[in-house]
Amino acid sequence: MKKPSNKLFGIQTKLILAFLLPVVCIIFLGVISYQRTTIAVKEQFQKSTMQTMGKAADYLNLLMINVEDTALDISSDQTLVSYYAGTSEEDIDFDKITKRLKAHVSSNSYVKFAYLVAVNEESISLNGDISFDDNTYDEYLASTDYTEITARGSKVWMGHSDFLLEKGAKARALILTRQMKDINTGEIVGYLILEVMPEITTDVLTDLDFGTDSKVILVGQDLQEVSLMEDAPEDHTQHIISGEQVYNDILQDVEVEGVKDISFHNSKYLLSFSYIGNLGCVLIGLVPETTILEQTEDIKGLTMIIVIFASFLAIAVGSLIASNMSSNIKKIIKSTELAANGDLTHRVKTKRKDEFLDLSNSINDMIESVSSLIGNVQTVYAKMETGVETVNTSTRYVNSIAKEIGYSIEQIEGGVAQQADNSTSCLTTMDQLSEKISGVTDSIVGIDNISDGTKKLVTDGINRVELLNQKSVETADLIHDIIKEVGRLGDKIKNISNIISVISEIGDQTNLLALNASIEAARAGEAGKGFSVVANEVKSLSDRSITSAKEIGKIVVEIQAQTNRTVGRVNTADEILHAEELALVDVVKAFNNINNYVTELNVNIDNISTGTQSMDKAKVETLDAMQGITAAAEETSASAVEMSAAIENQIAEMDKLAKFSEELQIYSNQLQEALSKFKIE
Repeated sequence: MKKPSNKLFGIQTKLILAFLLPVVCIIFLGVISYQRTTIAVKEQFQKSTMQTMGKAADYLNLLMINVEDTALDISSDQTLVSYYAGTSEEDIDFDKITKRLKAHVSSNSYVKFAYLVAVNEESISLNGDISFDDNTYDEYLASTDYTEITARGSKVWMGHSDFLLEKGAKARALILTRQMKDINTGEIVGYLILEVMPEITTDVLTDLDFGTDSKVILVGQDLQEVSLMEDAPEDHTQHIISGEQVYNDILQDVEVEGVKDISFHNSKYLLSFSYIGNLGCVLIGLVPETTILEQTEDIKGLTMIIVIFASFLAIAVGSLIASNMSSNIKKIIKSTELAANGDLTHRVKTKRKDEFLDLSNSINDMIESVSSLIGNVQTVYAKMETGVETVNTSTRYVNSIAKEIGYSIEQIEGGVAQQADNSTSCLTTMDQLSEKISGVTDSIVGIDNISDGTKKLVTDGINRVELLNQKSVETADLIHDIIKEVGRLGDKIKNISNIISVISEIGDQTNLLALNASIEAARAGEAGKGFSVVANEVKSLSDRSITSAKEIGKIVVEIQAQTNRTVGRVNTADEILHAEELALVDVVKAFNNINNYVTELNVNIDNISTGTQSMDKAKVETLDAMQGITAAAEETSASAVEMSAAIENQIAEMDKLAKFSEELQIYSNQLQEALSKFKIE
């Protein structure tokens, strides 16, 4: 069976794969170029980011130092300090102090609002939306702002003020808090809070635009964050990055600025940071890696276009070359298929001058050689066919004669063998019959003994059944007596029920009379008290009589129910006994029938015994005659077997010769059929 070619790995596929190898090299080159470009873009982006972040940090440092200078001027203003220390001149009042604070704030364009939380005096708020009262200082002490300023020392920069948000501030802003101390005593007289213009920090963060989904955060000393509104969490207690481990790593870094790749919220980011001077605040930039690599997508797209074009070109050229080669191969395959099917007159023709021409000439030479060989075989076959026919005719004639002789001997042998088999079978049957007759005789004796025993058992059973029947009649009479006694008991119970009903009625009447007597005794007053006692006792006795009558009535009802159940069971037992009496009568009849059948069986057994004795005598005579017949049949059968064996050997040899002749004829026909397929002229 020819194995079909695999079209998937044909010449066309292999040529296309060969042309695609340069395309793979182009892909490899594109991947390397993309990776190197990505690295270069990231390095350039890091440099430009750090430069931008550094300039923004320097600007914020100048701004925040300017605000700190203003805070220092306010906290050093002796007029303000002495007022809150309680040592000011008499003509200094709260309004003058407020105006003086406003003057300081108005001199700095970076400060939007100022607040002064005083320890002992009235606090100041320059924000019209926030007002202070007598509890302001206590509220400040309870806020996280106080915790931060206490932990940091004299001043602290905060991302926002929880104290001001709770007081009603509308927006979160960068906050500077500074202690105000009396230089004479060193005691704290208040806390100055300066709120930086939110527009300034917003402009700085907006200018630091690093692309899509990037974030810029200013983190204060209190770890609170200042960011653009679209980046800030809705809840001011939540953070973007200051609560993450990556921020803790920044705080532990000895460098004042840096850049690193991080994994943030399951995405890759480029993190850049820059400390703002020595103020303890950090400016942080978060840029998604996808945003940085947007510029490299053009290189990636161009590489893909080149790869796709090169792939199509390789497939087209490979298909064209493969198509030309496939055309010549199909011509060669067609010529070889015609030769394989017997047409040796067809030759391969090609216009190519390369290896395909050499292949075509070789195939044509092979077809010429095969054609010559087939011609020689056809000549030899014609002579062989005549000899095969002669051998077949002679073999069939001899074989038919031998089969006729064998058939005749087989018939003789079959008759003799059948006679011997029948004699042997008859002899065996007589032996078996003799054994069965002896067994029947023994069985008849046993049956006779069993019959006698059965007759005695039947007689004894009849006597026992009659005794049982008599006892059943006596039991039935006893049950009838019980039913009558139970009936009389039921009548007595009914009488008791009637008596109980009468007692209950008497009790009710007595109870009524006692009630009337009590009423009359009450009317009689003191004279009727004794009679009232007697009436109460009579009523008590009447109640107990009624109660006892009811209890007796319940017991009587239970006895009556039990009696009814007993009567039902006794009636059921009577029905069962009646059924037993009928069954016993049937049993007596059955025993009588068995006794009659056993008597008839004894008579038949005697007749069978007489017949078997006669059969035993005839058996002996038959056995002697059958043995003589069997001996003669066996001698005849032995002679027939020997003759049959000789004929069978002769027939077997002739069959082999005939089979060989038939096989030779078949091979001759197959050769003729094979040669007929070839066309050589």
